[in-house]
Amino acid sequence: MNNNLFSNLLLWLVLITLPVTVFSQSTEFTIQDV
Repeated sequence: MNNNLFSNLLLWLVLITLPVTVFSQSTEFTIQDV
């Protein structure tokens, strides 16, 4: 049960981190472009 919970948290962490990373890169490109 705890292992399943850990996997679920890991999945959410990836789902949250991935868009944030992409957004940060997009913002970085925008800043470099300006």
